[in-house]
Amino acid sequence: MTTTLEAVPFEAIAETRSDPLARELYRAWRSRVALTNRERDCVAWAAEGKTEWESAAILGIAPRTVESHLIAARRKLNAANKVHLVAIAFRLGLIG
Repeated sequence: MTTTLEAVPFEAIAETRSDPLARELYRAWRSRVALTNRERDCVAWAAEGKTEWESAAILGIAPRTVESHLIAARRKLNAANKVHLVAIAFRLGLIG
């Protein structure tokens, strides 16, 4: 059984349309599996409005480590900043 995401030809859409959103979604969808569990945790806490310090206390890691995870997630999802990262993560269903 295929999921809706598997059935949609994102690559064809992204290549044939000049829509930047389609290209962004395709690039992010391809890199979806690249986010680690810890990166997803950090993004989810950022979506809840937690600072790096608060997220670090919740997750039991250093604030610098949370910052590193968010930077890595931003790079992987081509997000310009933390707010953009959270929006992309919501759009792709990485966090709920």
